[in-house]
Amino acid sequence: MKCADWKTGASLAFNRRLDREELMTAKAAGIDCVELSFSCDQYYNQLNFTEKAEEYKALAEEIGIELWSIHLPFGWTLDISLLDDAQRNETMRINRELMAAAARAGIKVVVVHPSSEPISDEERPQRLINSRENLKILAAYAKELGMRLAVEDLPRTCLINHSDEALYMLKDNPDLYIVFDTNHLLGQDNVEFIEAVGDRIITLHVSDYDFIDERHWVPLEGKIDWKALINALEAKGYCGPWMYEIASDDGRRTYAGFKANHAELARLSAAN
Repeated sequence: MKCADWKTGASLAFNRRLDREELMTAKAAGIDCVELSFSCDQYYNQLNFTEKAEEYKALAEEIGIELWSIHLPFGWTLDISLLDDAQRNETMRINRELMAAAARAGIKVVVVHPSSEPISDEERPQRLINSRENLKILAAYAKELGMRLAVEDLPRTCLINHSDEALYMLKDNPDLYIVFDTNHLLGQDNVEFIEAVGDRIITLHVSDYDFIDERHWVPLEGKIDWKALINALEAKGYCGPWMYEIASDDGRRTYAGFKANHAELARLSAAN
């Protein structure tokens, strides 16, 4: 499948809204699917998401836009790798509760961070073990719900800041997949990462950056070689959505702009 054939998606972290107006605006601009993405569980609580999951499903179906994925909340205390048992278990409880609600909303993909940060060299081995064990639990639960779990590559000292750690998480866990964030890798080339784990990538977080830190810019605003990145995904048979995860900070970034950007990148990637 070619880039031009991938659905155009947008993370709702863009405006932090999930309501009729927001979904209708996205749909009218040509957005095919969305990811529910709210960084802490308080946003999901404000939406009454666990109580109103079926209502959100009906709303999306009425508008004709797909609720593709849910990004589980994350932060210093919402972390499946934490050394503190109580905090780690509370994160897992919240995750399972939201996953069950997402299944009732018709969502098929669950996105999760493998950790927060900072992580010291001394703590890293145990944090990797904790994360891997909990990813197995969540992946099995997702499968039980008729969903797929996708763990995200992350920047800086977070876990999965390189394909080596992604492969460690994927090993012996056939029900775990990858959500590839194009603006997170700081110590590895994007194409190298895709070549290592690309057959397990089922969804994306698309944005650009300067290779210094994550920026969540619109593609072509930063330094990514988009032709090479897209061609690598196509070569691996990627068929999920082209899901934008963009910072909303200047009023010029819009759903219509994402749709136009996707078309521009598809032309670029197809050019000789």
